Amino acid sequence: MSEYKGNNGQKPVNRQTYVPGQGRANARPAGYPVKPSAQGTPAPSVTRPSVQSRPASSAAARPNAQARPASDTQSRPVSTGTRLPHAASNGTKYAGPGSAVGSSERPAQSAQYRPASARPAQSANSRPAQQRPAGARPAARPAPRKKQASFADLLASVFGGGNGSGMQYGRMLLIACVLVLVMFGIVKGIGALTREKEPDYILATKITDAPTTEPEQIALEPTADPTAIPVSDEGYFPEGEQNAAVQPTEQPAAAGTGRTARLRFAGDVVPDTEILATAYNSKTDKYDFSRYFDLIRDQLSNADFTSLNVDGSMGGAKHDKYGRYTGYPQFNTPPTMLYAVQGAGVDMLTLANNHCLDGWFDGLLDTIKNCDYIGMQHVGAFTSQEDYDTPEILDINGIKVGFLNYTQSFNSMDKRGVDPNALIWGVRHTSNADYEGDIQALRDAGAEVVIVVMHWGKEYLFSPDDNQVAMANRIAAAGADVIVGGHPHVFQAAGWKKTTLADGTPHECLLVYSLGNFLSEHRNEKQARTDAGIIFEFTLKENTATGEIEVVEPAYLPIAVWRVGTEGAYDYRVVSVDAVLANKPAGMNSSAYARIQQVSEEMEEVYGKSNFTRLAY
Repeated sequence: MSEYKGNNGQKPVNRQTYVPGQGRANARPAGYPVKPSAQGTPAPSVTRPSVQSRPASSAAARPNAQARPASDTQSRPVSTGTRLPHAASNGTKYAGPGSAVGSSERPAQSAQYRPASARPAQSANSRPAQQRPAGARPAARPAPRKKQASFADLLASVFGGGNGSGMQYGRMLLIACVLVLVMFGIVKGIGALTREKEPDYILATKITDAPTTEPEQIALEPTADPTAIPVSDEGYFPEGEQNAAVQPTEQPAAAGTGRTARLRFAGDVVPDTEILATAYNSKTDKYDFSRYFDLIRDQLSNADFTSLNVDGSMGGAKHDKYGRYTGYPQFNTPPTMLYAVQGAGVDMLTLANNHCLDGWFDGLLDTIKNCDYIGMQHVGAFTSQEDYDTPEILDINGIKVGFLNYTQSFNSMDKRGVDPNALIWGVRHTSNADYEGDIQALRDAGAEVVIVVMHWGKEYLFSPDDNQVAMANRIAAAGADVIVGGHPHVFQAAGWKKTTLADGTPHECLLVYSLGNFLSEHRNEKQARTDAGIIFEFTLKENTATGEIEVVEPAYLPIAVWRVGTEGAYDYRVVSVDAVLANKPAGMNSSAYARIQQVSEEMEEVYGKSNFTRLAY
């Protein structure tokens, strides 16, 4: 198509302006040629008579307004809707088809020039065009002022479409983001391919690269590495010979010789996300929890038998749906935790707790296998109905001690499609517990003492709730000699509960409602006392005159979790409160020491009137 050149070869300058309410001023000069049509011939002009039904739109009806020039050589189709006359509309918009207001026709609007082939056919309702001088060329509208795209425009253009500058910038931004994500994925993929896959079970090794930016440091004696045990990627420790290092080496004492056994029970190990992060060594890609217990090792091992609770599954990373180890709310702890607690002197784990199914039932079964392989005793969870029905009795220094362990909650995992067997014979829980029958089964199997470990109560309450009290009364009346409680994450009252057995025999039961936390990240005003707990001790002593085993010398050892470092680089040590007060560790600052003093006072408030012995070691 040839380009029009007039006015000495220059394109005519459009000087017309449009004044709202007055029409277009400075109409086109006469004599402009009509732009050739697509066929190369001038488009025919159409005579456009004035509209009789819209007197208000004429120049006479609008003072100070010039006559509206013809907008094109062909009219645009006109809607059948109505609009109030301009002079009386007061801003009222087009009323739409069928309205009784105003004219029966919508006024024609001017349009930019379009080739004849692209114009729509003239409608029967179209407004006839006025006569245009021959050879007149329609003037182009002034180019709109370009608006700078804002961030909102970019977003709107990316997600809402468009072809303006905002769309271009938005596309560029979107492409840049995609490229960054692709590059990040490539880098992560290469790293995953080149890094050796971490087995589910790894030997804990001493970590020497502790954080160096701590405001206070912990002075520690080096800890020996655990005994090397073969590991496997199969999801649990390989079957085979157990760790001989944890097998008893002394022969139990014979009955009637004054048998004694000193037992200690510690509270909850809560493997929070921060606990996992500190235990992880990025250089070795392994977890080691052993240093957390370095300052409490002597106290844990200073007994003939020590028990502990670890919340969550220790069955391997595969029991998390993303194949990872996780903290709260669904704990999946590296199995190397077993090495750490065993190396600190723990002999038995209580597996019936509210997080025991966090790795589903398969995770609990693999946790049991792991405990069996390294020689860690366990109660409360089982691998079969036969295992569930078999009384759990351990020989401790020649004394046959029967154990029961129940949990009050599964944190709703029992309602999330867990294997039904977990609720039938996998875990002992209070909802269908037969305390009387279970205790009697232990007695019938030869248990001289019955110890019941309960995971019960409401979290963060300083006093036991009504359910705890009711269950304690029932368990004591069923013949339990000792009841040890946990789960509230704070230490609660302890004492002797006097009751009467079913046959009318008076009976006393040693009871502690909650041991509190043993290791956790918990600490704030809303969760007061969660950074402390007790190690509960008592002695089983044979009465040589009767041959019966008595529970004597109850005692408690206050502990606290000493945390150092900054967020993202914390380190932890479980410490004996009285040992710290007697000999402040190197590196403990004044605020940490003040908290230890406060814990000591809190312990005295709870246990000072119990007549229990307070221990430091």
